[in-house]
Amino acid sequence: MEKYDLCLKHSYSHGYLIVGEENNIRNAISKEISTVNPDYLDLYSGRHNTETLNQLTKSIEKNLRDFDIAISDKQVDSLVFHVLIALNRIETNNPIKCEPNYNKETVEYQVSQLINKDIENIFDMTLSDDEVYYFSKQVKSNSPVMHEIEGNIEEDDEVIIFYNIFLRGIYDYSDINFFDDDNLRISLFKHISLFLYRLKNKSQIEKSSLTKIKDEFPYALELAVYGLKGISRKYNRYITEAESLYFAIHLALSLESNKSIKKYNIAVLMDESETLFRLITHRINSVLKEKINTIQLLRYKDLVKQERLENVDLIINSTGNKLWFDIPMISIKDYLSDSDMVSIKQTLEQLDNRNELEKFICKEMYFVMECESKEEVLKNTIHAINKINNLDEEKLYASVMNREQYCSTAFSNRIAIPHPLDPGEFPNFISICRLRKPVLWDDKYVQLIFLFSLDGSETATKEFLDKLSKIIMDDKKSISLNKTSNYEEFIHEFLQPK
Repeated sequence: MEKYDLCLKHSYSHGYLIVGEENNIRNAISKEISTVNPDYLDLYSGRHNTETLNQLTKSIEKNLRDFDIAISDKQVDSLVFHVLIALNRIETNNPIKCEPNYNKETVEYQVSQLINKDIENIFDMTLSDDEVYYFSKQVKSNSPVMHEIEGNIEEDDEVIIFYNIFLRGIYDYSDINFFDDDNLRISLFKHISLFLYRLKNKSQIEKSSLTKIKDEFPYALELAVYGLKGISRKYNRYITEAESLYFAIHLALSLESNKSIKKYNIAVLMDESETLFRLITHRINSVLKEKINTIQLLRYKDLVKQERLENVDLIINSTGNKLWFDIPMISIKDYLSDSDMVSIKQTLEQLDNRNELEKFICKEMYFVMECESKEEVLKNTIHAINKINNLDEEKLYASVMNREQYCSTAFSNRIAIPHPLDPGEFPNFISICRLRKPVLWDDKYVQLIFLFSLDGSETATKEFLDKLSKIIMDDKKSISLNKTSNYEEFIHEFLQPK
């Protein structure tokens, strides 16, 4: 009682009574009962069924997320409990009263109003203004750090140290320097302060609705994992996958905002017409300008000068002759048709994916097998890789399992992307394992496993994970890959642009 500035009174005729401010009473009930009884919501749910309570929980989570307020599952349950208390007061005609002229302009009050609209739809009851105000105070009490740091965020030494450890871990792994991104620094400082509060109070977010973020930005998640390695050691705390995903969002935004686009050199092979060349050049630039570095004219009679092709990435052949080059080539009749433009665009997308990846993908590292568990898949695949690369099987397996502890590498569409936590200690490789039947990999079933080890500074690392994210997000593509019958079919389908 003293912890919440309350006292307990009793009488033989009326039993026990908790005396104190309503806000403190609700805090005591929701927080202390939850410690004693994990199913404490059932004690107060009354006539409200599980589906109704789930709708309320989702409303609170969604509205808090929309206002960039991140709290733990237990804190969400605490807010649910406050709503149930308020509803009970309405049903028993026992309304609360609070001080007049309270501030309705706060973020907490605004989000509480939105939740109240959902409460009306879910329970056919609406909270009074006083109840909404009380609820907003509970929202604030569950995320106090956000308000303490506003306007003075950079003076917190612990946040700065965290920020430096986090970005340094990413740099050591990938050679990507995020220190110059001012927008990332501001957003990370705010998020770090909130996260530190949750970390120290053992109230990390355990569940997250950010599955799509994981599927769409696996590379950003990977960077977040390596950045948080040092944090986990510093505080001697395990960091949940859900928390890692929130850090990945910030990194993904920075990567998207600052990504560089590959540019290519195109040679147009033709006989004489420079006017046609200018028309072709104009059409290509008007559609693909951001991906084009140079477009040069090549005369058919000058083909003997092979040095002219040294820096060419794509040849457009308008001569009508059948020619063969090691460089990708597209043959056109006279002028670029719409289908020709589609072919050019697809070819450049293929070049985006193939330039680095093809160095590491080979037929010898393609396996088809049948296993019963995640562990068996990893052990059998590593054993098969060892026959080709001559590595330490036990050391690689241990490193891969260590990486799994930070964040599961199982994704949507039955795809897993396991890899060692310390890739620098192993040779670079990409292996592909297709299972004849899926196995349970943590909380997902998996059938297609890309076990790889690539130094984080390799350009191929990002390209590989970006390529896989497109497959993970594309139901048809992943199904097509699993339907292939051999390596040649698989790699052809894998390297095709989406």
